[in-house]
Amino acid sequence: MALIFKSMAIVALSIFSVLGSPVEQAEGVAEFAPTLETRSDFTPLEKRADFQWRFYANGGCDHNSNPSDTWPSNGSPPGQGTVGSCFSAPLGINWNRVEVDVFFGNGGGAGLQTFCNVNCQGGASVKQQGTNCYLPISGCAIGSFRVIN
Repeated sequence: MALIFKSMAIVALSIFSVLGSPVEQAEGVAEFAPTLETRSDFTPLEKRADFQWRFYANGGCDHNSNPSDTWPSNGSPPGQGTVGSCFSAPLGINWNRVEVDVFFGNGGGAGLQTFCNVNCQGGASVKQQGTNCYLPISGCAIGSFRVIN
């Protein structure tokens, strides 16, 4: 019985010593750390892009391509895209593929259209679907592209 009493006393002493210990806090921290509920500028995170994209100049959409064969260059983040916006390739390189990370299934709905010139000008492909690696129209390199509905 004495052993049980001693054990309970040790547990009680441990609890009181932890509860009674002061918690160190840097002076003034609480006043400079507003919570999300009290911040007036807080808004929920918004999705900023519908898809990611990259141009290729080597006949495929190979993620191991040399950085000089891709735009944005492999090793850097891909481009961020929104449906309906036009995305132009850098001039002077025969871009022959554009990769988009969202799969647009065949049939109705969104698809990708490539253009021979920058700013979605010049010859245009039909709406392409059913792949993540898109082609230029015959006779030209990809100058730009747009995701359309």
